[in-house]
Amino acid sequence: MTKIICRFDDQASLDEMSMKLKGLSKEVLEYNLDTQEVLKSRKGSPKKGAFTDKHMVRDYFKGFPEYQSKKIDAFHKVIFHTEMDLSEVGEILEQGITEKTKSVWFPKLIQGKRATYRAVGGSSENNYPIYVVSKGRKDNCTTSEYLSRMEVEHYVVVEPFEVQDYKDSLEPKFAKVLEMDLSYKDSYDTFSQIGNLNSTGPGAARNFCWEHSMKSGFKWHWVMDDNANEGFHMLYQNAKIKCRSGAYFKAMEDWVDKFDNIAIAGLNYTKFAMEPSKTPPYSLNTRIYSFLLIRNDIPYRWRGRYNEDTDLSLRVLKDGWCTVQFNSFLAGKITTQKVKGGNTEEFYSSEGTKPKSQMLEDMHPDVAKVVWKFNRWHHHVDYTGYNQKLNPIVDFSKEARVNDLGIKIIDTNEVSTKNTKSELEERYSESLLNYSNPKFNNYEDGGFNLVDNFKSIEFTTYGNQLEDIVKHGGLSVKKLFPSGGGNLSDIICRVPKTNFKPSLVQDVRNDLMEGKKFKLKFSKECYDSVSSYIDSIVGESVFCDMDYEFLKTKVLILILKKISNVD
Repeated sequence: MTKIICRFDDQASLDEMSMKLKGLSKEVLEYNLDTQEVLKSRKGSPKKGAFTDKHMVRDYFKGFPEYQSKKIDAFHKVIFHTEMDLSEVGEILEQGITEKTKSVWFPKLIQGKRATYRAVGGSSENNYPIYVVSKGRKDNCTTSEYLSRMEVEHYVVVEPFEVQDYKDSLEPKFAKVLEMDLSYKDSYDTFSQIGNLNSTGPGAARNFCWEHSMKSGFKWHWVMDDNANEGFHMLYQNAKIKCRSGAYFKAMEDWVDKFDNIAIAGLNYTKFAMEPSKTPPYSLNTRIYSFLLIRNDIPYRWRGRYNEDTDLSLRVLKDGWCTVQFNSFLAGKITTQKVKGGNTEEFYSSEGTKPKSQMLEDMHPDVAKVVWKFNRWHHHVDYTGYNQKLNPIVDFSKEARVNDLGIKIIDTNEVSTKNTKSELEERYSESLLNYSNPKFNNYEDGGFNLVDNFKSIEFTTYGNQLEDIVKHGGLSVKKLFPSGGGNLSDIICRVPKTNFKPSLVQDVRNDLMEGKKFKLKFSKECYDSVSSYIDSIVGESVFCDMDYEFLKTKVLILILKKISNVD
């Protein structure tokens, strides 16, 4: 008897199959294809567990583009039992079925539905230097290649004998080749006597980057492996979007500066962010691998020939610091030993992976163990004992939830991944001009739904209206919020509840030149109230529809004049 799990995306796909199989419905859990009999039905509704926000992302994940993630389950799942010939089963399920087939989607799942989407826009200038440590990969330094396509300036750190080769190979506008001081190798603590002692691993070069950053006066620095073969991605509505904007780097830098106990932050690997999973925008107190943002004044330096990332993460965690691993922005690093050059040629190709796992156990025997899985030696580290909390130095209750950073996610229809930020923005300028956020899933039913709960009213000024708003808006805010903390939106929200009805009968635009546009944000309830209030006043005026924007702004000015006691 063959068993095949069949998943349905929605009610329509289940209904389509039920046209072939009598008695099939959402209550059916197991079904015999041969006899068309229901074998097992649902009893009651499954219970959902309570949601716990252990990383406090709802309190602290602010200042980034909107973030939404939930567990995406099939609409329904049925286990089909059959002894039919597999070709007959394939006809029913409308796809090829083999002896190895364990599960399918109906209709057949289309892979890569978001593959042509790109994140573009925003500024690629950031606060802190980015260093890419590389060796033996002048023609395959993919991290640098993708950073250049994102138009992000960065250093590529190499040993003296490779400087010219890298300069000849890398894109020169955004990638600056930096020669490593070899004395850092001489003084490096390899924590090992295995193999060739001249092969220190990347830690010595990373220490050079650390000191170079400090001498340049920076508070933090990025240090990255050179093999981000899949580039960088944004996790947007459970989809991994190829990124051609560097704006996210600065957002992460600004965010870590709002806490005083983060030692290391960094990017999770793209492959570890499963699209159907409910993934928080960041995780606390775990290892940070390969793409790290490091606070310069912490009292540590790199050591060890292998697993330097894990060792450094454990040392800061044991001393009570926090680490932050971002899942909202990802790096597509290839599996260890798959790319020539770097550590692969330095020692993995001859030594394998057991020495590196054993070293970590020797360094941290209390939490690290050597294990065999996935056909090679690995290390297993227990991070469950590190429960320190983030310590903010700003009031996050006053921080805006969403900052889109100028990033826009567009469907480019591009197969190539070599397009640069500027190329895409020029080619798809019309899509950017008429932009609205794409919607891939619905998040009203749970998960992480970290979006701006405010709605905006846009105002356009004409003539001297802008000067009036600045003058009377400032007076109004100062009058109603003498201790600070208020804004125009807070003031306007109060007005619909009063009896104030400004008259517009003496106002006319007279073809004044259109001036500055600006937006005021309101909570949804207040937005509805203010919109109705303005519309009712404008609607009672004697002017035609073409003056609506002028009159809307005039209402705002009259409100501010009334509050600031100016006739």
